[in-house]
Amino acid sequence: MKWATRASIHIDRAACAWLIRRHIDPDAEFVFVTDPAEVPANATAFDMRGVELGHHQGDCSFETILRHYHLDDPVLWRIAQIIHEADLDDERYDAPEAPGLDVALRGL
Repeated sequence: MKWATRASIHIDRAACAWLIRRHIDPDAEFVFVTDPAEVPANATAFDMRGVELGHHQGDCSFETILRHYHLDDPVLWRIAQIIHEADLDDERYDAPEAPGLDVALRGL
């Protein structure tokens, strides 16, 4: 299956791609676009404005994907808290490792 997201790498997009490949679609093929209008018709969009698998109700895309696919592993939800804080920095969760993870990924 094809999956599409924005071209520039960021913590939520990278984590979502990992989640998709490891827990949803092991044969996932990723397409990177600069505009949501460029998403191929045969691709599922994620972490873009206005898409089902994006930010909703204060959640980051990683959390949205966990809910959408009914992934309830507590370890994945702990990862979601870290990703949420690294992406949104809204102090919803106690995730002191989030800023360091975000900085490390930005350096790649």
